[in-house]
Amino acid sequence: AFASGWNPNDFIVSPETFTDLKKVWKDRIPVVQELWRQRAVTFLNGAGEPVAVKTFPPPVQPEPNVWLTATRAAETFEHAGHHGYNVLTMLMGSGLDELTEKIAIYRRAREQAGFDPATGVISLMLHTFVHPDGEFVRQQVRDPFHQYISTAISSHAQAAKGRPQPSPDELARLAELSFERYSRTAALIGTPDEAIAGVKKFAAAGVNEIA
Repeated sequence: AFASGWNPNDFIVSPETFTDLKKVWKDRIPVVQELWRQRAVTFLNGAGEPVAVKTFPPPVQPEPNVWLTATRAAETFEHAGHHGYNVLTMLMGSGLDELTEKIAIYRRAREQAGFDPATGVISLMLHTFVHPDGEFVRQQVRDPFHQYISTAISSHAQAAKGRPQPSPDELARLAELSFERYSRTAALIGTPDEAIAGVKKFAAAGVNEIA
């Protein structure tokens, strides 16, 4: 799956792409596809001279299966549909109803672009921990999941330059609220019966597979 990135620290080896990361992201996927197909692609070398490049060894698959990472922006789902890409998504900052709408946008875009609207794959990333004892599950996942959420919130806060940073108390409160939401509505955390109910719910929304 291709993702645009969002944290400035992820662009240390290519800082010039950060200001236009969404365009660069979308423009470079066809370049990877061309290289995968063993076609020469021209780049400028260190002296500013054009050089035709091919990759080796040749891939076993003749065509790469492309997933576009899309979360909040409906336009990204639409872009994936228009280009025949699959979608890798998660329930970050949005609910299942919103995801259902975005999947419908994706299917329409595929159809408009001449692709079979039913063949694109929607892969939904879900934190997963399943055990017959529901209380045992919550005890096991609470601390590591809290740590994961706190780290994610801190990373996003650090990337938002010029905005007030959350205090430790605010961070703990945000982590707790996120934990409650994720564990109950945006994950497969619980008993087998709860997990099955969740899978059916996500499938009904148009999700093809869970990652």
